[in-house]
Order: sequence, then structure tokens, then C-alpha cells
Amino acid sequence: MLDPLGRRLAAQQAALRPMHPGALQAARDLASQLPERPARSANLAKLEQGGTAVVVTGQQLGLFLGPLFTLHKAATAVAAAKALQAETGVPAVPLFWLQSEDHDAAEIDHAWLPRPPGAPVKLHASLQGAGRASVGSLQTSPQLPKILDDLELMLHGLPHAAATLALLRDTWRPGEPLSLAVARHIDALLGDSGLVILDPRHPAMVQAGAALHQQVIDQHGEIESLLQDRSAKLQAAGFEPQVALRPGSPLNFVAPAGDGTPRFRLRAQGDQWQVLRRDGEQVLSDAQLRALPPSAFSTSALLRPLLQDLLLPCAAYVGGPAELGYLAQIQPLYPLLSIAPSQPIARAGFTWLEGWLQQAMAEHGLSLKDLQDPPAAQPDHPARQKQAQAQADQLAGQLAQALDSVWPQLQQALAQADPGLDKAAERTRAQIDDSVSKLLGKLVRAQSAQALGDASRWVRAQVLCWPQGLPQERFYSWPWFAARFGIQALTHATLAMPSPFAGEHRAEVL
Repeated sequence: MLDPLGRRLAAQQAALRPMHPGALQAARDLASQLPERPARSANLAKLEQGGTAVVVTGQQLGLFLGPLFTLHKAATAVAAAKALQAETGVPAVPLFWLQSEDHDAAEIDHAWLPRPPGAPVKLHASLQGAGRASVGSLQTSPQLPKILDDLELMLHGLPHAAATLALLRDTWRPGEPLSLAVARHIDALLGDSGLVILDPRHPAMVQAGAALHQQVIDQHGEIESLLQDRSAKLQAAGFEPQVALRPGSPLNFVAPAGDGTPRFRLRAQGDQWQVLRRDGEQVLSDAQLRALPPSAFSTSALLRPLLQDLLLPCAAYVGGPAELGYLAQIQPLYPLLSIAPSQPIARAGFTWLEGWLQQAMAEHGLSLKDLQDPPAAQPDHPARQKQAQAQADQLAGQLAQALDSVWPQLQQALAQADPGLDKAAERTRAQIDDSVSKLLGKLVRAQSAQALGDASRWVRAQVLCWPQGLPQERFYSWPWFAARFGIQALTHATLAMPSPFAGEHRAEVL
């Protein structure tokens, strides 16, 4: 984010904008379905009174919260709001935007868990509802009790398994809205911090965003031109735009059959609109499109940040690399649509380590990046190489000293037997020194690449930190880590970030 002065200005300017009444109503309605949290109630009251800034983040709905970085994002928003308020004196509220308008259920209907020392395990829970519909309209699987029983077996023996399963059974209930299950889960972890949760598919939110959806349809040509120019500038600067532009397509999706049904992109065709269905194109007249109810429209990845900044008094937006790329891509749309932009904050990142692994990494001078490749592919690590070279030099000195102690006697014996053997002795000594040097070089290389010792420990480290070559927080879900380290310990460690504005990635042992 900006420097302290920039943060102060962003907070002050955001606090001048009221929260849209529809957004406030949606937040209150969702809070009424969750356990009472005094800190959240106080934050909702601040938003209603005005003069309050928001630090917003969000993530796709996902089984058991989806990837670990969902928690990391939410915690960054909580920590950033607290720090912003302390730094600027402007009341600041953290808000989690449930990204319930996405439609790719196959991305979110499963959770991956570590199972050391073996390969990761995938839990799958089919979601109930129409394909390509906004996932906020989907319901949790009726098989959840069986899935949680399976999970209990996977977590057996972990110290905090019972508490973890109790939380999941309380928050994830079969046949209920997926968005409610995710909200309950996030609230169970961070509700006491005052985190406000918002679902954009709430009827009041849908109505609040209706004007923006019509505006991006009305101005789709101008928007497309600005985005094309922006993409060209980003590419010229060496950056690839996060979202490929679709010629003639507005930034929103439409569900012609209404809310809870499949949603599709539009493409302008003269005075008509093509609905780009996979089973064939559907054509709507301009009058038919505009006659659709507000609930038929939903946001894309590029439109969502604009809607957030329109309806909320956002001082800052917490996102991952891709999401911050969205903000860079849509920058010229803010003045066009008369929306005040929020400031970007890179989410904090965490890799959770077991104690044995942290100790081994410290002993061998390893970083997280070093663990990504198999041992045979590891380059000589400077710290390990220095340590190994020091040992080799010591051995070389001891060998030379031992050889030097007997070599004069050997040379004397050779001279007495045959003076012509002097040159042979010199060549032999040189060969011995060369052979010892090569042997010790092999020792240095072997120890430099040895890292964690035996291969099984290396594999276990990779399974935990780099599953299938991906960072831990982008692959694994919450349950195993909560059962291994404890719910409170994991949550508190996530919140205890030294600087919530820095976007740091830390390796932590609990």
C-alpha cells in the first residue's frame, strides 16, 4: 500500500463515502444468521453511522474454506484495518466479500489435505444446483456427514482433531447454502475480531449493483477501448494482463433464465446481444436484455473490484498477485465510471512448518525455495557448500600432514635403492594429492546437495511445503493444519503479522 501519508489520505477520503444502504442491509442480514459477536456488531454500527473506512478482501467459496490463503487474506484485512485505524485515527472495519458470483463449481467442490509421509489426499463433496450458475445459489452436499466421517479417519492421531471436527460439523451442514457454510466457518475463526462478512448475491446487494451493470452495458465500447489501451501499456512495461479481453463483451455475465440458472457472457451484435452459450448461441434484443431483472446479472473478475469500491467506503483492497493484477488492468475505468479506487494491499503469505523441518532447514541453511526441487536437482547451496568445504579443507590438511610426516623417509629409502626413482616419487606424490583433491571435491558436492539427509525426509518436506509443485497455501485446505497445530494457535499466528501493509511471506512453526 502507499506510505503512511498516502494511507492517511486514503482512509480519510474513504470515510467521507457512506456505505450503500443495500450493502449494509446485506451485511446485517448475514450477521443475523451467525453467532452474536460484539466486535462485529460494533463495526456494523460504525458503518451505519458513517465516517468509517473499510479494508475489503474476498475469495471464492470453497469446501472447508478452500485454499489456506483464504484465511491468510481475511487475517490480513483484519490486521490492516486495525493498523490503519491506529495509524490514521480513522475508524476502519475489515470486510470479507464472499465471491459467490463465480460459477466454476469444479474448482471449489474439494479440499486437499497433507498425509505425511505419503501423497496428498483429496476430499470431494458434490455441490447441489445448476451447472454454470453462480455458486452462491448452490447447496452443500447431502453427503457431508459421511465426508466428515472420512475426514475424522484422516485426522486420527493429530492433537487437535476433535476440536477441528467439532467446528466443521457445526459450520458445515448438509443441504444448506454454500455461502452460509463458508460464512459460518470464517466467522468461527475471525468473528471476534470484528470481521464483517458480505454476500453479493443478497437481494439488497443485487439491487444496489443494478445501475453499475446497466452502465457497463451502455458504455461497453468505451470500456473495451480503454482496457485494450491499458493492456497494451502493461505489455509494453513487461506485464501480462491478468484477464484476456473478449471483443464486444461487457464486463458482466447474464443468466437469461434468472438467478440460480447458468450464466454466460454477452457479445454485442449490432442492436442485439449474443448470449455465448456452450450449447449454442442465444440472441436477445436490447429491449429483452434490459427487461431482465437485476438478479440476472453478475460480475466478472474485472467488474467485482469496481462494484466493491462503488458500494463500500473502501480505503484498501487485500488481494493476491492475480487480484492486484486486476486492479492494474482496470485502473482507467474508475474515472470513466465515477468510482473512487481503493488502495491495493498484497495479502500476507504463510507456510506452516513442523518443528523437525524448521530445525533441519536451519542446520543445512535451506530456504523454502530450496525444498521445491528434488535433492538431485538442487544447486550447491552457499551455506551448505561453505560448511562442507571447511570440513574438506580440514581433512585435506590432516591427510597432507600425515603424508608429509612419512614422505621424507620414503624418499630416503627410494634414493638409497635407486636414485632414478626420485622423479617417480614426485609424480606419485602429485597423483596422490590430485586424487585426494578430487575425492574431497566429491565429498563437498555430496554434502552440499544432501540437505535434509535421507530421501524420505526430503519427500515429506516437499509434500508439506510444495504439494504437486505448488505453494502450500495455494493447495492445501484448513482442516489438517488446524488439527495438527490447533485452531486458536493457527488463527492467532496468522493475525500476528509484523506489518500488514508489506505483503510478506513467512515460514512459521507452531
